[in-house]
Amino acid sequence: MTPNSDVIESHGISDAWHVERFPEGGNFGKFESALSRIHGRWNASAEDENEFSAHISSRPISDMLITRLNSLPLTGNRDNRVIGQEDDDLISIVLVEAGVQRLQQGAREVLLKPGVLTIWGSSRPAIYETRDQVQLISLVIPAQRLRTILPWIDDCCAHPIDSMTGSGFLLASHLKSLTSCQASVNRDNDVLLADATLQLAAYALCGIKPENRPLLRRHQLRTEVLAHIRRNISDADLSPASIASTFNVSASYLHRVFQGDAFSISDHIRSCRLEACRQKLEASTFSHLTITEICFSCGFNDSAHFSRSFRKQFGMSPSQCRRKFSDRPD
Repeated sequence: MTPNSDVIESHGISDAWHVERFPEGGNFGKFESALSRIHGRWNASAEDENEFSAHISSRPISDMLITRLNSLPLTGNRDNRVIGQEDDDLISIVLVEAGVQRLQQGAREVLLKPGVLTIWGSSRPAIYETRDQVQLISLVIPAQRLRTILPWIDDCCAHPIDSMTGSGFLLASHLKSLTSCQASVNRDNDVLLADATLQLAAYALCGIKPENRPLLRRHQLRTEVLAHIRRNISDADLSPASIASTFNVSASYLHRVFQGDAFSISDHIRSCRLEACRQKLEASTFSHLTITEICFSCGFNDSAHFSRSFRKQFGMSPSQCRRKFSDRPD
């Protein structure tokens, strides 16, 4: 299929596979907008953005999204600044059908040619480059769904999977079927289809389980630490040092566990505290508490610092957040 001067817009979870003709001009900007609704924001560029053309089609499958992209050559990157502005945590399985794409995430780089599968995660910086007109299929999955089955999955990004044999062939065939038979699929059974797709994806991906046992242990520790932070968010003494002591590891090792993340462990603690405060500010259950009391109940010990951090994360002051729901004591 050869792209023309039209851009096909992805409508996310509504009007799946619906195609619209855009007015002439501004195609690349519309493409970036469509791409961001599927894969999150990328700093994308093309050799001639005025003449750029692409097709994007998408269909939701419960909480997943299957997409097909056909585009002229382009490059893109996701850095920590972009990642920090987004809440979605996604993993995408990518199958190249035509063309060549270079994908880099972390220390690993893969050259994707027709018949090669790989995965990438939205929570870590990534770079891609297509050298020719490319056509690819992506299955976008909430990351936690895959992590529940494959706890090490984040450490397998940009790892090549042969789609011509074995479990890789089964997954690739399934992805192609999802993009070609959407009209005849009963949408009422999407939850069952999503579950079956997830299990098949896990079956194909389990073969790239890291042989590096320390790597797997670090990922398991990361999961346990994040759960510990959420359980103890009201503890004002919660810190990287106290967490390291709880898990009987050094502070430097704990920081290395989170080194590949968009956020440090201190960032995670602060973000969880702020989210707990936001939920209390919005809930009538805590309407009898002042903002300062809520701030202290979530582990902050400086109300001014809390207010600055809250505005930075949510784009509004704590009092503005509370007033959005009702008049409550400040």
